[in-house]
Amino acid sequence: MHPFNLIDHPWIPVRWLASTTASKPSLVSLRDAFIHAHEIADLDATPHERIALTRLLVCITHAALGAPQDEDSWENFGNDLITTVPAYLAKAEIKDHFNLLGDGPRFLQQKPESTDPTDGYPLSKIAFHLSSGNNPKLLDHWGEDPRPWTPQAAAIALLCLQNFFVGGSMASKVHGNGPALKSLQILLLGPDLASSILRNCLDHKFIESTGGKLGRPVWEAAPDHHLLARLAPKPCALWLSDDLQIIFIDQGHQYLEFDAYRDPYASTTTTKDDKRRLIRAKPDQGIWRDLHLLTNLSDATGLTAPLNLQCFNARKELGQSTQLWCGELIKAKDAKIEDCTESTFTVPHGLFCRNGRDLYAAGVDHAEHIANFVYGAVKTYGKTLSHENPPTEEAKKHFWHHLDQNHRTLIALAGDPQPGQPAIGSPEASDPWTKMVQEAAVLAFKAVCPHRTARQLEAYAAGIRVLHKAIYPKAPATKKTTKSSTPTI
Repeated sequence: MHPFNLIDHPWIPVRWLASTTASKPSLVSLRDAFIHAHEIADLDATPHERIALTRLLVCITHAALGAPQDEDSWENFGNDLITTVPAYLAKAEIKDHFNLLGDGPRFLQQKPESTDPTDGYPLSKIAFHLSSGNNPKLLDHWGEDPRPWTPQAAAIALLCLQNFFVGGSMASKVHGNGPALKSLQILLLGPDLASSILRNCLDHKFIESTGGKLGRPVWEAAPDHHLLARLAPKPCALWLSDDLQIIFIDQGHQYLEFDAYRDPYASTTTTKDDKRRLIRAKPDQGIWRDLHLLTNLSDATGLTAPLNLQCFNARKELGQSTQLWCGELIKAKDAKIEDCTESTFTVPHGLFCRNGRDLYAAGVDHAEHIANFVYGAVKTYGKTLSHENPPTEEAKKHFWHHLDQNHRTLIALAGDPQPGQPAIGSPEASDPWTKMVQEAAVLAFKAVCPHRTARQLEAYAAGIRVLHKAIYPKAPATKKTTKSSTPTI
């Protein structure tokens, strides 16, 4: 067993700024991540790894620097990030808790009563992208046979599992989920890692707005329900074997879930029955279709946008554009991970305002409205040909795929709403998004409706009439008024 301390040894994947001239390593330690935070462009990680690593870096920053009191106390916060945080990590009572292995304190681990290998599970079971047992993966067929593990990979897998613990057969006796699960996570990105970390920090005012407190991290105190204990959580009592082949798992701290506790990087929306719910990613739907909900800063009482974005706005630091990263590890109903998704948006300032969000919402609603007519047009095509199962779903996939590739057209339009312009999709509309939706609808219909034979041409004409009536609406006819005249005698 070789000592591996996460503060000293490289394990965090990063990308360096182009301005850094010397050759730089692709992995850095926690200490170097803060010392060189102004030279590092970004984390180089998968969506769930990015979420877990960002939460850890923010947690360490708050633990070392505290938090500003309110929006007026941010002026000097984080100026000493590259010196104060490494000094905090170097403290003996802190550093020992970042050992990955060893008999003493371990990073996010707790030693079980028994370390008999028959009581443990293959380490591959905690890595969501690897196959193990009855969860085959497209690009991995290793199974449960022992596989080589590096300490770097084991550390990230451990951190991700604690953030996204989902239960299942491996830990049926462990109750609760990881606090980063069951919500679309929204992170602010800056020009370098230092600014990205600070943009996702919070002040006491916003932390307490949802009934929470800053608290203390789990390496300083027993886990509780407050912010720092949730950013680097311990929902499971985990323990790694010295050869990194087996993991032992037991009940850890059971964290409160929404709406008992609001995660700082999650957005909420209001349902038709006036209930608040967390916004979730959908495997079959682009995140951009909910962007107007994620940027809603006007609902001060419900705090619809994530707390980090609300706090950043209160500091008056929203510029002409702001970079948002959105992603989620999507949980299925059977306690399995279904998918992993992410999107990065450069959001213009206009989309944070009421007019811009309303315009954006109208653009999404119009696209969803036309998608139904694409479905109807393909049904008409199939009915004319006496097809029982026309390719309606395939047509909608073509339609949305085209808009997924061109959604920035709508973002740009909503970023600069013009007063008095015709409504999107109206007969008078000539905006680029209306034209984009028209183009997507026609291309989708053509892609799945062949029109070579005489019968196909007849069916195609019937279907395209339905589609054209929807995407090229005619203005309502106005009644002509005629003056009545008295005949001359």
